[in-house]
Amino acid sequence: MFVFSIVVYFTIIINALLCIPIEQDSMPSIDESIASASETKQKLTLDEFFDYTTFLHMSFSPNGQYLLYTTQRPSPITEYHAYGLWLYNIQTMETTHITKYLEPNVNPQWSPSSNFITYVSYDKYVSHTANNLPGAFGSRANSSDQFKHGFSVYSIELRIIIFIPLGYSIPTSVTWSQNASTIYVLQNIELNGAKLKGELKQSDKESKLYSVRLSGTNGGITYTTNLLQTIPLHIRELLLVPSENKFIFISKELTNKNVETNEIYSLDLKDNPIISRLTHDEDDDRKLQLSSDGKTVFFTINIDMNDDDDVVIQELYALDVKNGTMRRVGKKSELHIIDYTAKVDGGVYILGQWRTQIQVYSVQSIDGEWVRHDGIPGSYTSVASSSNPNCALAFVYSSSQRPMEIYCAQDVKNLVSARQITNENKLFTERHLPETIVYNWTSKNDGKTIEGILHYPPGQFQSKNLPLLILIHGGPLDASVDKIEPFQSHWALFAATEGWLVFEPNYRGSSGYGYDFTGGMIGRPHHVAGTDILSGMDQLIADGIVDPSRLAVGGCSFGGSLTNWLITQRNDFKAALSCSGIVDQATDWGYTDGPTFYSTYFNGTPWELASTYQNESPLYQLNKIRTPTHISTGALDKRVP
Repeated sequence: MFVFSIVVYFTIIINALLCIPIEQDSMPSIDESIASASETKQKLTLDEFFDYTTFLHMSFSPNGQYLLYTTQRPSPITEYHAYGLWLYNIQTMETTHITKYLEPNVNPQWSPSSNFITYVSYDKYVSHTANNLPGAFGSRANSSDQFKHGFSVYSIELRIIIFIPLGYSIPTSVTWSQNASTIYVLQNIELNGAKLKGELKQSDKESKLYSVRLSGTNGGITYTTNLLQTIPLHIRELLLVPSENKFIFISKELTNKNVETNEIYSLDLKDNPIISRLTHDEDDDRKLQLSSDGKTVFFTINIDMNDDDDVVIQELYALDVKNGTMRRVGKKSELHIIDYTAKVDGGVYILGQWRTQIQVYSVQSIDGEWVRHDGIPGSYTSVASSSNPNCALAFVYSSSQRPMEIYCAQDVKNLVSARQITNENKLFTERHLPETIVYNWTSKNDGKTIEGILHYPPGQFQSKNLPLLILIHGGPLDASVDKIEPFQSHWALFAATEGWLVFEPNYRGSSGYGYDFTGGMIGRPHHVAGTDILSGMDQLIADGIVDPSRLAVGGCSFGGSLTNWLITQRNDFKAALSCSGIVDQATDWGYTDGPTFYSTYFNGTPWELASTYQNESPLYQLNKIRTPTHISTGALDKRVP
């Protein structure tokens, strides 16, 4: 397993080079509220670290009686994840496991009547081997697979599942008609059997829109399928707007700069259907959702950092389905939106990241002020709203001391007293976990205050002279926040358990710190971010927190690229891990499927800014490296080839 090998290899090499003992004596925590419990808790093992469940999607039934949610956890029989679909009854508190073979890239959908659920699974068309199970990045079965693709319908009343085949392409979106008798399904079809590499051009795929009409007969369900239209676009999301008798959908586009974006279209359901393009912003539009009154479609946008004076953070916009006008939701804010849901009484709830916290906010009108609701410090990462007074708000919550679970709140004012309804990660509550603090320092770039998270080894909170591992997040439009979410680049918890003080810096360019901070690295991304990080390391040494003779650094993606740059600047590190990092930025510009990264962060192309690319590329300073470095990358990685 790729993720497993990265963590294991780095654990071995750093322990060997830094002479850190593998086992540590447990010491009581300074925090009196958990001190007595910590004395009896065991150390988290590597296998336990990976045995963690995350929650990908939640939605209430229209009548508010049920909560549908999806899970992701490591598969015990393959090197990929397993994706499950679960149904929770709010009244009886009973949970039903619908499938363990969910296709994660297509969200399940409720019928308006709350009687049926549609979802896409791969148990009907994939032989279960390690070579063709869907993986973390959505890998698929070969096109020669003998099974037909389709989708499934689950009946709440009958507790039966019927599979509806559609052909040899995986459905990409499913939505219901208002009367709940018809399901609309999209499939993307490759043209001319071409195998696509790199960026996807519009002409390489078309989308087929089907209608599937359901009928009930003597305790069973029958269906008829019709092809409604073939659309010459690569459609990713589909939403029906009943009040206007039209579809709103998102299509993958290729701009004149050869950059892939998402654009929004409408399709009128008339005798001669008309397709209209609604956006021309060349931004990454996604997450379509209809307002409670059916008059507005919400969607998120990642705005290009070089458009006027704006910087990329994820914002929420609203589309008036009648006149086609679009507006930003709420007053302009520097929050980075993680998730959102339409409120049943109008308005929107959002989960907004500010610094290391992700909290719940709401806005009642399109141009209203964002209101923060009092919650527990940590990270709310998914949210759903309903009319059920026993569970008006469901959310996924985690912090550095509490593993990820789903909670039900009777009201947004009662987030702190919300009831936990899942217990997937109970094991983590029984283990002695690291304690964390937010650490601040001054950057030698320009005197700006930068912050990050320190993860102390269990039992050594606020100790001095500790071995240091700098674990750098990718992106760079990302941030290290207060939560537990094990991943190939999120293993600070395990590293701290093994005896390291783990330092996760939110360097210039990170999300959740405002426009100026996020755009502060443009033009010199490695130099600015790298200096921020090294300034933090030097301050930790000056404060006596870190042993300067035991330093290590690592990261994945942009974190790997920064690692490559840092080891050309300093020889203090005893070991380094470069995971999916870049050594020569000009070469990567030519091979990556995301060249817009360079137009954004480098302000131009390699031939326009040759000196900038050379100064920011570790390749031209390899002669300075003295640090033993483990280099790891994915053989099929198109983003960092």
